Amino acid sequence: MTILARIRAVHFAANYPQYGMEGVERLTGLTSKQRAVITRMREIAAQGQQAIVFAENPGVLNAIAKELSSDGVDTVLFHGEIPIRKRVADKDRRFITGLATGLLSTKASGRAGYNLPNADYVLFYDRSSSGASSIRRCGARCAGTGRAC
Repeated sequence: MTILARIRAVHFAANYPQYGMEGVERLTGLTSKQRAVITRMREIAAQGQQAIVFAENPGVLNAIAKELSSDGVDTVLFHGEIPIRKRVADKDRRFITGLATGLLSTKASGRAGYNLPNADYVLFYDRSSSGASSIRRCGARCAGTGRAC
């Protein structure tokens, strides 16, 4: 168990180095991976389309949302640090209606069975620790639309 916990901690630190970890210096800027997702989301917004971004860590999603907001790209945060009623209401009011370009969701919150057929793209920020089944469940949120997932 100790080894698995340590592997998870290393995975966490590698994907969200702004958080910091014992023995690892805390990063203050954005990583190249975070900048790549932000760039892609800007392109999707410029095309008038929508995307869901899945990540394991809510902190990553908060950082991406903050950067996109400074560019005027509207996103909806959808993770466990936000009360469920608020996040579901925001999803329905801003993402489902097409007002927001992105739904930034943790994989745990996003695989709760919500169907989001209006999403043109699904972006996975990091690899799921639970394997391909988690990716299939998350990707299925926009399945059946004939759109890129």
